[in-house]
Amino acid sequence: MATDIQSVPRGDGLSGVMLFAEQGDVVVVGTVLRTKAKLNLSADLLLKLMQFNNDLDFVKVGIDHDGDLFVREELRTASFTAEDFKDSITRVVAASNKVYAVLDK
Repeated sequence: MATDIQSVPRGDGLSGVMLFAEQGDVVVVGTVLRTKAKLNLSADLLLKLMQFNNDLDFVKVGIDHDGDLFVREELRTASFTAEDFKDSITRVVAASNKVYAVLDK
């Protein structure tokens, strides 16, 4: 259904693309919001990013080992349903839009 289309913020690198991975009994749903090359970190931005981890339910905001800023959610494969997967995508997109709004401010 067209009404179910989610919009991920577009920036640089992999931004705007949903990423899905499976490792063991975990499925990861996420996106890269800003690549290391374009991520201008300050103490104020780092504080805001850390506060998102308190404000957002189920979703992680972080910087991976490549230095890219990501938003992701992890689901256990043994217990998740198609509805859980859809809800996860919705939460990741919503969180991405909230985090993207504070970048470059």
